[in-house]
Amino acid sequence: MVDEQLNHDALNEHNRLRALHGCPPLKYDSRLAREAQAWADNLARMKIMKHSICDEYGENLATSQSTGKAELTGSRATQNWYNEIHDHNFDKQFQSQTGHFTQVIWKNTSKAGFGIQYSNDGHHVFVVGRYEPAGNVYGEFQENVPRPIHGQSTPKSKEFSYKPDEQNGPRRTCRDEIVIVRETDRRDNNGSNHITMVDSSKRNWPNGTTPNSNNERTIRTEKKSQRKCAKRCSIM
Repeated sequence: MVDEQLNHDALNEHNRLRALHGCPPLKYDSRLAREAQAWADNLARMKIMKHSICDEYGENLATSQSTGKAELTGSRATQNWYNEIHDHNFDKQFQSQTGHFTQVIWKNTSKAGFGIQYSNDGHHVFVVGRYEPAGNVYGEFQENVPRPIHGQSTPKSKEFSYKPDEQNGPRRTCRDEIVIVRETDRRDNNGSNHITMVDSSKRNWPNGTTPNSNNERTIRTEKKSQRKCAKRCSIM
């Protein structure tokens, strides 16, 4: 079942942040929300971070783990994704460490839907965001990832409810799948430890292109089955 509160919070936060860059607001899409929810259900059942395989939409994932009840809201997940702006160079094309941020504000993306699910033990929670048209299209970053508009200031890292940690990025071709995460941790008032991670959004590279990135650390590597390298390739 689609979580209406999650979609409301995530969409509002996306649009608040997109407005800072002069990007049009996203519209809620019930189909994308249903599909995102179905994938969140799947991730929670398997307790893994893994992208779905489809070339028609963009996708951001986030998960939180806790020794107690895991916590993750739509606005919190969105803030984790957007916070990569502090590592982004607006003069460059795709940058492996900022793919979440660029999908969140991608100007040509017009609609989105979100899903959330908890593992059976409640210690893991997964949030899935799906976007159409998909962002992170190689060669189209300049026109779709604008700087903040004049007079607008972007939120500082300290304004979010977590401390930003090292961002790890992939080094791959379209047929290789690299799992990359950002981790932040905290302890709540009840003594439970919480770890929040976000994966990278889908990114789109031409054949034979390998993005360059510094400070990369591979958490897990998987091999995708041989298939045509489509315009929109998934990571994770």
